[in-house]
Amino acid sequence: MCDTFSYQLPTGGERSILNVFDFDNTLFRSPTPNPKLWESSLIGPLTAFQQVNNGWWHDLRSLQLGEEVEKQGWKDWWIEPIVDKVRQSMSEPHNFTVLLTGRVKDIFEQQILSMVTSKGLSFDLVILKPPINYESVRLTGEETHSTTSFKKSVIENIVEQNPSIKEVYMWEDRPAHVLKFQAAISELLASGRIENGAVIQVIEPPSHMPEAIEKSRVSEMVKEHNEFVDRWFKLYGDKRPPAKELVPRKMELITFVKYTGVFFSEDSTNLLLSQLSPPFGAEVDTSGWTTSANHVTMCLLRCSESMLDECGGLGASVFVKIVAVGQYRNRIWALKLHGQENIGHLVSTNPVPHITIAYDQTQGAKALESNLITDWQELPPSKQYVLRGVIMEKLITGVKKRPPPPPPPKAAVSLGALIKQHRPELKGPEIGNLVKYVQTRMVESNILNSIENSEEITSLIVNAP
Repeated sequence: MCDTFSYQLPTGGERSILNVFDFDNTLFRSPTPNPKLWESSLIGPLTAFQQVNNGWWHDLRSLQLGEEVEKQGWKDWWIEPIVDKVRQSMSEPHNFTVLLTGRVKDIFEQQILSMVTSKGLSFDLVILKPPINYESVRLTGEETHSTTSFKKSVIENIVEQNPSIKEVYMWEDRPAHVLKFQAAISELLASGRIENGAVIQVIEPPSHMPEAIEKSRVSEMVKEHNEFVDRWFKLYGDKRPPAKELVPRKMELITFVKYTGVFFSEDSTNLLLSQLSPPFGAEVDTSGWTTSANHVTMCLLRCSESMLDECGGLGASVFVKIVAVGQYRNRIWALKLHGQENIGHLVSTNPVPHITIAYDQTQGAKALESNLITDWQELPPSKQYVLRGVIMEKLITGVKKRPPPPPPPKAAVSLGALIKQHRPELKGPEIGNLVKYVQTRMVESNILNSIENSEEITSLIVNAP
């Protein structure tokens, strides 16, 4: 049964446990824009609500992964441990199983229903966020309901309408949402409306679309955004809606060099991942970490000509030897290396040339933290592999920066300086207030700010109340 409005229990016996599952990155590995393809100047607007086509999470294409994936029932995109929890909940007669997502109903309902049906999941309720008036949001800058307030309201309504429910359990991925829902369940417990409850956090590394599909999706979204901006200014002209900061701007994409490095083959990456272990204890679970293991950075952006000449130039082969392993705060690990004699040789602006292997992005770790590793453990000779890499530039796409607006013309007569000279008793905000007063009187009296009018301006200052 699927129902996005009525929260009444299905008939057929009382149910005492409410199990609520989030969709994105809880039940399903919803792809996010890939930072290896896009610079932050593009990812920011792309994922922000009210910007590019209302944002990634409000665009149906963010879940369209291609015909092959859909034919296979989105295989490998489901988070199987949570799928098992859903099936277990469905099998228990005293459980009430709900899929509750912040995705918007009129955009995503059919897509999500198709996906869960293909997986053989039959929820008692599938509840999506009510439709949003995007035009109103653009004009006011205010969204009617946040995802957390919407979900909190839904759960309270279900519990209120179905007094047989005595336990509420939620599965969520985002830490901020987990905290808010823990507080909501604590309120239900304190009020005596339920007897037990908890929020289970699901931790998954980010997932991304196949590169070709993602590039196509983003290109389409930016193109449609620019077309929307053209329509916007035809409609409003020079007028500005109340939320001035939300006035849309066209986006011009530009591809540039993010860094230059020695890049290794997929076989070399697989060798490192399979034959070398992180220097952590068994208590550190690295299974959900983001892997890299495909390059050593020579320099950020494009290397200088002299640096490229020194190492053999773009396309030169470089042989490196893995000599040590290190980690930083149990959240990132890397391999230290030395260059070998070859056609090109290893040159790096990093004090310790290294290959970042993996990092815990779910806990906020970033690849650049590998530069902070100081404790390196030498590897045994049998593990000191020699790899061949090729010097290449890593390209990334971002938004072309608009030139800053020209500075306003400097006033011929400094009102502040004249006020300090002729009204020395005024301080701080009083000077600012008098500047505004004099500017208003100058407009009313059609007095231009010019050297020729300095006597009239001085008179306004001296005679001001």
